[in-house]
Amino acid sequence: MKTKEEKLRAVTEDIRAKLPRLKELEKGCKLMESYTTSMYPQELEILHRDKNTVWVQDCHSLTISGISRNELSFYIIIGKEPTILDCLEYLNSFHNPIKDATIYELLGNGNILKINDDYALNDNCFCCSVDLSKPLLKDNDELINFLYELL
Repeated sequence: MKTKEEKLRAVTEDIRAKLPRLKELEKGCKLMESYTTSMYPQELEILHRDKNTVWVQDCHSLTISGISRNELSFYIIIGKEPTILDCLEYLNSFHNPIKDATIYELLGNGNILKINDDYALNDNCFCCSVDLSKPLLKDNDELINFLYELL
């Protein structure tokens, strides 16, 4: 049985692979040192980006520093934390709209439904519930489990 962290890691990696915009160097994107002697490589989060510099904050010490474009080659781009809306985009990326009219929708009550081309709602259309007050995937266990089962 996989732990929540293992499921989250697998799902997040797949979402980032299918949604490349999550790895764009902009605010919220995480980086990690690629060459380090430390057992725990430094993880950084982008705060701001200008023409020549990416301003980052160390996720542990909260130190702010700048990384020049030339220095970026020393870092691995991890990406942004997926949100509930990213997960919907990810789910809908599995379907070809020309061949398959199945879509996933998020209702105002936090339920995610799978709707087929006939738009008939039945007992099989409920997928999972999410807590809309927590917009990140990592905070929604039921969504993590649902997405993991699809891998």
